[in-house]
Amino acid sequence: MGRHSLPAYNVQTAVDAEHSLIVAQTVVLDASDNRCLQPMAEAAKMILGVDGFSVVADAGYSNGEQAAGCEAAGILPYVPVMRTVNNQGDGTLFGREDFRYEPDTDTYVCPGNKRLRQSTNRKDRYILYKAAARDCGACSLNHSAQRLRGSDWPDTFTKMR
Repeated sequence: MGRHSLPAYNVQTAVDAEHSLIVAQTVVLDASDNRCLQPMAEAAKMILGVDGFSVVADAGYSNGEQAAGCEAAGILPYVPVMRTVNNQGDGTLFGREDFRYEPDTDTYVCPGNKRLRQSTNRKDRYILYKAAARDCGACSLNHSAQRLRGSDWPDTFTKMR
């Protein structure tokens, strides 16, 4: 819904990349794209009359359930993970490049040399790497780098399964 409770329409199209032709289209009342990947991909598959194909979409379509549904229907989705950017603060927060990835253990280590713990978001099919609040609170780097505590820690480290 748009401002003042007026409907906000969202037009979805599926384009055949080989011929640059729109093969399916629909209008939805959902302001977000993240529930539109599977229905549009299946509509394109039916119209094209193929057993399977690849679909490419932007991060706005990132949704693990939709991707799994596409795969089950013989459609291979290429959709980047929706990544948020922490643009809060005065520039003293650590960036991704400040964290070291250790492939042997599939973990990240923060600039304070603490290992981030993993948790899995099953719905969207990605792994979150989170810092423990006690580690951040006791860190000697905390005064100049990270003022966030506990659940406020930004979940910025994700890896698709």
